[in-house]
Amino acid sequence: MFKDSCVVMVDMQTRFLESFEKHILNELIENQKKLLLFCSKYNIPLIVLEYYHLGKTIKKIEKNFSKISSVKIFEKFTDDGCLLSPIDDKKRIITISEVFFSSLGKKTVIFAGVNKSVCVQQVAKRMLQDGHTIATSLDIIADDKWVMKHLSDGYGLAEKEEIKNFWAKNGILTNHVSDLIEIITN
Repeated sequence: MFKDSCVVMVDMQTRFLESFEKHILNELIENQKKLLLFCSKYNIPLIVLEYYHLGKTIKKIEKNFSKISSVKIFEKFTDDGCLLSPIDDKKRIITISEVFFSSLGKKTVIFAGVNKSVCVQQVAKRMLQDGHTIATSLDIIADDKWVMKHLSDGYGLAEKEEIKNFWAKNGILTNHVSDLIEIITN
């Protein structure tokens, strides 16, 4: 399964990470580094989605990109990542499906990033609609304090259990990135 996989890193930008408690953010980053090491070891392509005008992926994550054979960084203009603009290309607008079907040909999409109840889930839904298998673990996706506050305020965002149910029903969900990597490589 891993030869047919790619990893999508969503919104690991300072703007989204500012409100995380330090120990939670450090744990999230360490687990994501394990996923990036997996990408390096097995030549798994990495797609990095950065929300338009909100800065670059944080250095603690970005410094691991050089170890990965294929990294593509895109600015996204919508939560679901439907419209992208390649940072290293001619700034033309493309769809996320075009990236996967045309350039990568990958079927399984492994997700990491923030905010899991909004952007990560919306990109995953888009990929699911387009016929991809989706996968993640609970220790490589997270919500910041703003999203958590609005979850409890009934802001219309998915409830915590709804998120787990979405992934469990529609894809592969594990508690730990090591378990996810084991499933993907077997």
